[in-house]
Amino acid sequence: MPQISIIKKSDIQEARRFDAEFFKPEYLRTLQIIKKHNFLSNSKVSLIKSGVTPRDRDDSLKDGVVLLKTGNIRNNILFYEPENFFHISEKINNKMHTTELKESDVLLNIVGATTDVIGRTSFVPENFPQSNITQAMS
Repeated sequence: MPQISIIKKSDIQEARRFDAEFFKPEYLRTLQIIKKHNFLSNSKVSLIKSGVTPRDRDDSLKDGVVLLKTGNIRNNILFYEPENFFHISEKINNKMHTTELKESDVLLNIVGATTDVIGRTSFVPENFPQSNITQAMS
């Protein structure tokens, strides 16, 4: 059944988006609750970055810097299993230096081939090898 949301132009400007999905009535109610309690946005308490998938990578590379993909995040700590990871060269990693991972970073899948992949989270554990992320996660 169709739903109607009546919103102000200023709401669209504040949200910086215009898609109907964002303005669903149940989402608007949730947003009102958040604003009522003065919660802070993630960007106020953390640094959020998204990676890239380098075009010049070699998918057959068996060592080097780990390039994590959405399938590596399983709502758990990442375990190092070299055979299950893609790798990139140090040169490519240097180009992607702003998204190189550090111990205790929080990873979140923001895109996925299926909806069960989106939203998975994980921490980067102690002693995890040098690694970076694709654009499908932050």
